[in-house]
Amino acid sequence: VEHPFKVAPRRPEIVPGARGLDRLKRRTRREQRFIERRDEIARAFRQPLQELRFEDLRAREDDGSLDTRSLAHEFNVLVDRQVAFQRTQANGLRLHELTATIEQGIRLAANTHEALEVICNALAEGLGADRVFAYTHDVNEEPVLTAQWHLPDLPPLGDLPDELVDGLGTLADELWQSASFLVSHERPAPEAQLERSKMFYRYTDAQAGIAVPIGIGDQAIGMVFVVMVQAPRDWEEFEIVTVQRVATFVARSIVEDIYRAQQSEHIDRLIRLD
Repeated sequence: VEHPFKVAPRRPEIVPGARGLDRLKRRTRREQRFIERRDEIARAFRQPLQELRFEDLRAREDDGSLDTRSLAHEFNVLVDRQVAFQRTQANGLRLHELTATIEQGIRLAANTHEALEVICNALAEGLGADRVFAYTHDVNEEPVLTAQWHLPDLPPLGDLPDELVDGLGTLADELWQSASFLVSHERPAPEAQLERSKMFYRYTDAQAGIAVPIGIGDQAIGMVFVVMVQAPRDWEEFEIVTVQRVATFVARSIVEDIYRAQQSEHIDRLIRLD
């Protein structure tokens, strides 16, 4: 019986001869030269575009007809919005990267004092500050743990003066209870400073700074200070938010330390009872 399906015979492979191989090689070289030239032209156009910033794309609003000037103004408004949007995106990325790095460093810290050292070093580097210091205090508002970082050409801060300890304890409580912080873009005139502010500026020689409380529950237990000594500074919102988040990380670390200490004490009691 004849099979209903017929298999088509296999077509013989075409093997190019010497001339065919030469033509194939020449075509391959032409295509390669075309690709290289195309990439070269693309790089020539791409480089200036990569270096071009939105800040440079501004139209003249003082030239041309009224319609032209109006159109230039609208264009510049769009450019300003795009620049602000890009800056916000960049700041948000910096905030995320910096806080993630600090949070990881705090988790790896062996104790609260090491955690304070981590945040001082990381905030100084991440925010470009001249000086960063942090401390925690006990129920009597006496400093228990302190840490600091400063530029090599600045002297380290000594022990907190007694009169400044009282002022900072009160300030920390006020800020924590009101869920707020202090930001100074420049050093105010002496006549405009409160007494505790005068002591703080004398102690740190600050020209600008951010002060954020560290708290647990309804009680402030310390402060974080980011300070500029060499010149005033306009602090960005993301920089303030960064210090606030870091203070929260420290508080959480302290709570975990307290829990581990209580757990260890409980285990020791059980062992003694046995």
